[in-house]
Amino acid sequence: MRKRFFAGFAASVLAAGIMAAVPMSAGAEASRAVDTNKFEFDKYLIMDSDAQVPNVSFTYTIAPGTAVAANNIKAGPEGAKFTDGTATKTITFSSSDTVVNDDDYDTRMTIDFDGEHGNEKAAVKALEIDFSEVDFPDPGIYRYVLTEATTTDAAVTYDEAPAKYLDVIVTADETTHDPVIASKILHYTKVTDKGEEDVKVTGFNNTYNTNDLAFEKAVSGNQASKNKYFKFNVKITPAAGAYEPADTYSFKVTGSHDRTVDADDATYSKATINAANDFTTLTYAQLKAGKDVYLKAGQKLIIEDLPTGIGYQITETKEDYTPTIAVDNGDNEGFTADNDAATATDTSLTENTVIKFTNNKGGAIPTGVIVAVAVPAALSLVGFIGVVTILVKRRKDNTEG
Repeated sequence: MRKRFFAGFAASVLAAGIMAAVPMSAGAEASRAVDTNKFEFDKYLIMDSDAQVPNVSFTYTIAPGTAVAANNIKAGPEGAKFTDGTATKTITFSSSDTVVNDDDYDTRMTIDFDGEHGNEKAAVKALEIDFSEVDFPDPGIYRYVLTEATTTDAAVTYDEAPAKYLDVIVTADETTHDPVIASKILHYTKVTDKGEEDVKVTGFNNTYNTNDLAFEKAVSGNQASKNKYFKFNVKITPAAGAYEPADTYSFKVTGSHDRTVDADDATYSKATINAANDFTTLTYAQLKAGKDVYLKAGQKLIIEDLPTGIGYQITETKEDYTPTIAVDNGDNEGFTADNDAATATDTSLTENTVIKFTNNKGGAIPTGVIVAVAVPAALSLVGFIGVVTILVKRRKDNTEG
């Protein structure tokens, strides 16, 4: 574990002035014991504990800040770069990245877990800024601004402070008296109901937003079969400008669909059903192309942790049933149900959603069938009553005799 430390100062007078100029809230330490001329910060991408880390990118820029004369803060000189020599750096997450669970993370890291305990995790990446080419003229506080670029993608919620102050504390070397870096502090100003608060952090917190998509099968009517399988096709339709996973990205699938069956269905062969249904995960490539699945009454399929904002279409192959489609999520904006086509569509999945496909098959039983069955049944009943009467009479006669 890399050791972190609070800002230390060589000169007590300068230290007092700095602490007065940059008030800090209690919390995690804001710099690390790395090379004096370097500063390392973390990028935290928080997500549901069952979600796979997405292949999403984030871009950062380091630039001189603005002087604040009242607090003796000076604008940082030019020359601060990321360790690759650029002032702008892009990082990309992947499924192989380091993950921290919310129930055992290092409390010195300022990860903003806010979901139910045990239900979140964070992928973590470290970035480093190099100040070795910066010429600090005198001791003092030098301000830089570290900024994360943002987008309007619904799948990502960005840090509440996409631009943060990176203050470099410079003191005089005790031997050479040259300006040297003593420490660095990454912080931002947060407005609360009690006023402004300066918050010290170890990096940026973003959230990868996901939702579950479920669909279930039901039947109704006096001629409906609860043992029959119905064919569905579920397809993801990415929206322009929205986050799109890599083709190999896999989604966990749960629910109650039969992965295998032992016999042919009235409509579909067991080979067809087994070939389609034997899965516990689906890749993004499969969902883009459209995935067939077979469900019978009472069964449900749940695709977990789809990125928020993505579109979908679920279509049931029509048969001699009358379909009705209903959705139970609270926000139906963008959702449409076409009962005639047996299709449910949404341009943007924004919350956990369950769609119910109910097929009805029923009607009056033909009158001729009722008469044909009723007459023999009535005659049989008369015959049965006659037999019982004879048996009772004989028993009575035997008893009296």
